[in-house]
Amino acid sequence: MDKFRLPPISRFTAILLAISLGLAAIGMGGWWWLQRSSPLHFQAEQLHEPAAARFLPRSANLSFYLQLDPNQLPAYGRAVARSKQRNSAANALTKLRDGLFATTGLNYNNELSNWIGPELAIALTASSNNQIQPSWVLALSSRTSTGAREFLQTFWQTRSLAGGDLSISSYRGLGLISSSNPEAPLATALINDQLVLVASRRDALEDALDSSQVDALNQSSDPQLQNWLKQNRKGVALLRSDATGISQLLGLPTKLVAEEQMQQLVGSIAVQGSELQLAAQISTGIDRNDPPLGDRANQWLQQLRHSADQINISNASGSLNSLLTVVVTKPGPLLNELQRQNQGPLLLALINSNQWLAATDVANPSPEALNQPLHLAGFDPTSINSIDVWSRLSGQTNRAGELKAILAGASGSKANVRWWSNNFDELQNQLQTKGVNKQAPFIDAQSVAFSQLGPKLSRDLLGHWSFWQGLQLLAAQPLSPAVNGLEYMLEEDKTSLDLKATLHFS
Repeated sequence: MDKFRLPPISRFTAILLAISLGLAAIGMGGWWWLQRSSPLHFQAEQLHEPAAARFLPRSANLSFYLQLDPNQLPAYGRAVARSKQRNSAANALTKLRDGLFATTGLNYNNELSNWIGPELAIALTASSNNQIQPSWVLALSSRTSTGAREFLQTFWQTRSLAGGDLSISSYRGLGLISSSNPEAPLATALINDQLVLVASRRDALEDALDSSQVDALNQSSDPQLQNWLKQNRKGVALLRSDATGISQLLGLPTKLVAEEQMQQLVGSIAVQGSELQLAAQISTGIDRNDPPLGDRANQWLQQLRHSADQINISNASGSLNSLLTVVVTKPGPLLNELQRQNQGPLLLALINSNQWLAATDVANPSPEALNQPLHLAGFDPTSINSIDVWSRLSGQTNRAGELKAILAGASGSKANVRWWSNNFDELQNQLQTKGVNKQAPFIDAQSVAFSQLGPKLSRDLLGHWSFWQGLQLLAAQPLSPAVNGLEYMLEEDKTSLDLKATLHFS
């Protein structure tokens, strides 16, 4: 057995081995430290249940949880922006961060930057009186053991010296300080030296502390929020809102939200390079009996070969059309009649601002069913290479002396799908293209809507969104010029709406 013994290690070899192992450990530790200290680690963080959720009431209309160090926001903007835009990106995020805190009466640089931790949250509750501003509760975590308490001392000392009267009392076993200043009736409480609650009014803070005592009243035990977190979501922020919050957040009319029975939204925001990604689920609380689009939607998507700005797949009896539709500037009589007569699923793709392509079941509706209404609109049917065409002569001639025709649209079938378009060349290209689109996602929902918008269309769309307008006001500068594109998808199943959106910045 002696021949199998390893030779003894010399003292010099042992020293070298120890040094090598030590350097390796230091290297791994250094790599881990660099990863954690880099602002880019935001991209891989898994969301967890926020400690502040216990102190935010479920009755809040809109809640936002941020799970990153706000001090690193400017550094992140500088890290992912192009070289010529790094300073402007960092400056925009700095102003946006400072502006958000300024709306609550806090000065980020002077009052928060030296102690605030990587978790903060805010809950907004609207008043039944439109003339009264919403109340809010802000939760701030501390990264030091003394930072929160020192902040409150400085916070109230500054406001007391400015002439405000303070009220100090005990509520739910906690010290509660509030101001009697009618213009800024702020109130604060300290939770275990780690969490500071700041509220717009004393009664709002008392409601938050009341809800912390009952699981059914606070957001920590909210089933939909808990279910969302169990899906191992990654990101930098969590969103939660009720019907009122959905209306304000998405810019939808309150009446429409009520009609669609949108009850609650839960979602998360992630960052990936210069992209901002939103994933959310809106519960409707109802169980629709309509069958899903299922395989037919997949078949249509796989056959669609065009580069479309927007795609909408909807069921005639579904509700998605009233939420998110493809807007055609000049739909024309064919599309109007097709949408009126179609009784089943419909795919509508916008090729450009005026040209569209649609798909329906091969026999529903039939081309013959559109002949009479299109004839009344002045367009007569004909057939060109097995393609149904509705057109009329314009009375004008081209250079060759031929009369020009005005096209209402055309239709042809392929693989049990009937395609329709107001552009003959687009339709012919669709019918002649062989193969399937391997990039088409799997769809198993009642209704689906896709949009992939370029810089100009994205900026135009965001420009009409009140939430985006508010962000630009807080940043004190236009944010739209940095937008380089927008993609979003909305799926409707029997009990909910799933929303995914990606905003690209240059």
